[in-house]
Amino acid sequence: MTRNPPAFRRWISFSLADQSYGVDIGRVREVLADVQIEPVPGAPAAVLGVINLRGQIVTVLDLRAWLGCEPMTRVARVMVLEHAGAMLGMAVDAVSDVLRLTAEDIKPVPRSGEGQQPDFIEGLIAREDGLLTLVNFDALLATESLGGF
Repeated sequence: MTRNPPAFRRWISFSLADQSYGVDIGRVREVLADVQIEPVPGAPAAVLGVINLRGQIVTVLDLRAWLGCEPMTRVARVMVLEHAGAMLGMAVDAVSDVLRLTAEDIKPVPRSGEGQQPDFIEGLIAREDGLLTLVNFDALLATESLGGF
């Protein structure tokens, strides 16, 4: 009897404000370094500005501000993701590696004192260097507190 190997998904890990996160690799189109971000007057605080990506204007979000952390002082990397048919940039501190994770590797998020975990957190991975939080960017960008995007 042949057993099928467990199905896995690939995740790109990145850091933000000294915490580790992961996003499904299928969502990431590319990772940019040393990009020129043009500010947009009147844009919300979480919008760093826009970049010209091979002729396409892409909005870049400060993921730190979006998650309620200290805003970025220097943009190290921009992950370009596809969201609702458009490209969107997420400024992060660093991009680390690609992980192959099975459903068994992913642990549920414990309930907070208020009873429910945020919808944008898919789960946690316990690693030797700490926890990795898996993020669903579509759900994050749709959160009411962020005004939706």
